[in-house]
Amino acid sequence: MGMPSNDRKCRDKPGVWQPPFECAKREESNMKKRLISLLLAVCMAASVLPVGAFAAAAGETFAYEYEGQTLNYKVTSDSTVEVAKNTGITGTLKIPETVYDGDQNQYTVTAIGNDAFGGNDIRELELPSTLKTIGDNAFSNNYNMKNFKIPEGVTTIGAYAFNSLWGITEIEIPASVESLAQGSFQWCGIVEKITFAPGSHLKEIAGGAFYQCEKVKQIVLPDSITQIGGAAFKDCKSLEEIVLPEGISKIEAAAFYGESADFKVHYKGSEEQWNAIDVIWSNYKNGGNNDVLKQEGVVDYNYAPADDLPDDVDFDGDASWMGSVAAAAAIGTGAAIVAYQFGTTVYLDSVLPEGADIPVTYGQLAKLMWQNAGSPEPETALAPDADEVQKAMAWAVENELIDAHRKADFLVSRVSVIRAWNKAQKLAAAK
Repeated sequence: MGMPSNDRKCRDKPGVWQPPFECAKREESNMKKRLISLLLAVCMAASVLPVGAFAAAAGETFAYEYEGQTLNYKVTSDSTVEVAKNTGITGTLKIPETVYDGDQNQYTVTAIGNDAFGGNDIRELELPSTLKTIGDNAFSNNYNMKNFKIPEGVTTIGAYAFNSLWGITEIEIPASVESLAQGSFQWCGIVEKITFAPGSHLKEIAGGAFYQCEKVKQIVLPDSITQIGGAAFKDCKSLEEIVLPEGISKIEAAAFYGESADFKVHYKGSEEQWNAIDVIWSNYKNGGNNDVLKQEGVVDYNYAPADDLPDDVDFDGDASWMGSVAAAAAIGTGAAIVAYQFGTTVYLDSVLPEGADIPVTYGQLAKLMWQNAGSPEPETALAPDADEVQKAMAWAVENELIDAHRKADFLVSRVSVIRAWNKAQKLAAAK
């Protein structure tokens, strides 16, 4: 008799014929054994997982002790937390970069929550470098808090976040800050210095942001600013001068209400650009308006500060005067300015064409470079009656010697003249 067909052979005994019902019973039994083995393996694996392998759910809170101080934290994701509300905090506060919950899950501290430390008595503050957001009223009414550093990386500062800090004398806004909410630093009465880090991303000074910062005398707003909110600098009674970028498009009511009689606005744009700004003259809800901006002589147009010499300027000549500037700076600001003027004059007299005056506007600079290059026709289509300055400006912009947003009547610093002139000479040498 021939061998039975393969479908009569059981899988655990190949080549041996078995009745079909015997094979089915064997299959069922073997499957049960495999399932049991699998379940045992899963259980064993679970038993060796570390405690805390599963993070807490978003919104859950826990306490964590760091350097002898216990703070409350709220989970915002499987890897991040914000500092939750805390009371009774006195003296020094140090917030760590990372914390652990009760199951030893690790989280990065990325935010200070709303009202986290409002109304405490914090004297010294150290914020973590991992911070991205500082919430509304986060540190308000800590009257005795001294100067602290907001770390680079923070993008948002909430409403009244640092309201009524009567112990701080300096405020520095990092370049990373994109949002500065209403009243963020208001009533910081003894602040004497407000600075914005180079490369700022901030576009708006919100309403009441520096309201009643009574001691500050000078503020230089970053070029990124386009709007100044209502009462932003209201009752900054000691403010003597403020530098505004040419990109300002709106100034809301009472932004500069209550300043001293000697108040001065240095505006980097032209008078025409200034007149195009949307200025709200009507009364602010707390009284006052922007009439100070209407006073004759208050606004200084085409402002171009005597900026420090950047590292990337190539002099291709005797730059010994730089040592004089550095030495003078150690003596004082006045001496440094004198050295700056003298040094740049000596250098420019040595590199500019004989008898040429040092340019004081971008139009004069463009014309000097253009004539020195042989007065070439610009590629840009100009009106038939275009004058030499217009042709020179077009040519200078085409050759990236002057930024396109500069106007011919804008004042130009000595450093900008040096940089543009040396670039023009390199351009001529390359042709």
